[in-house]
Amino acid sequence: DTPARFPSPGSAAKWELWQDKLDFFGLTHFFFTPSETNINASVSPGYFFRPCCEDSKGRMFFFEGFDPRFPEKCLENLEKSLPDPCCIGIKIHPAGHKTDADSPLYDAVFKIAAKTITPGVSIEPRADISRCLSR
Repeated sequence: DTPARFPSPGSAAKWELWQDKLDFFGLTHFFFTPSETNINASVSPGYFFRPCCEDSKGRMFFFEGFDPRFPEKCLENLEKSLPDPCCIGIKIHPAGHKTDADSPLYDAVFKIAAKTITPGVSIEPRADISRCLSR
């Protein structure tokens, strides 16, 4: 481990490790979605990182992920995470999920985002953004 390398999310959900890295880089806040959530829809960042975010006293926050290939589990995770003050939004990963951001498969998450005023944070460059925003 070097000072310039962040802890691997799957191996280090302890605030002390993250605090050292944030301080090293001069970061006051850190917003993230662990890569595990892009690979496995059943993994909620809140399950692993809520204690770390709480211990950070407002310096670390997570995005809950949505994979349109597994909507039921992702919607369940969103329902649990969105009320959490450590969860600051919804992460979609169109390229990683091989689904264009303007696909109807994202309709459910855009409806939730509209109700909770939670922004999506990743838009595929080739997507018809007007369709996404009009939901």
